[in-house]
Amino acid sequence: METMPLASGASNPRSILGTTPPEFLTQHTVREVLGLEPRRYLRLCRSGAWPSSKIARDVTSRYADVRAFIESRIALRDTKPSNDHDPEEIALGRVGARRVSR
Repeated sequence: METMPLASGASNPRSILGTTPPEFLTQHTVREVLGLEPRRYLRLCRSGAWPSSKIARDVTSRYADVRAFIESRIALRDTKPSNDHDPEEIALGRVGARRVSR
C-alpha cells in the first residue's frame, strides 16, 4: 500500500484526507488531531479549561470543547492592546516618573 504524500505546508493530515474529526479526544490523539502537545492538553484539562473526564488512564474531552477553547485563545492573542498614552508618557512610566505639567 502506498502512502499519500502531504501537501506542502500541511501539518494536519486529517484536513488533507477530508475525514471528519473524532467526537472525543484523549492525550494520545490530541497531537494528531489538533497539534496540541499531550502534556499541555493534560495540564489544561486539570485546570478546568474545558469539561473532561478520566477513563482508566485516559483523560477524555469533547473535540468541540477543546476546539472552542483554542479558538478563543487565538482570538484573545490577536487583539491589540489599547494604549492612548504618547511615547513620552510611556517612557516616563517605565522609570517610575510622571509628567506634572506641560
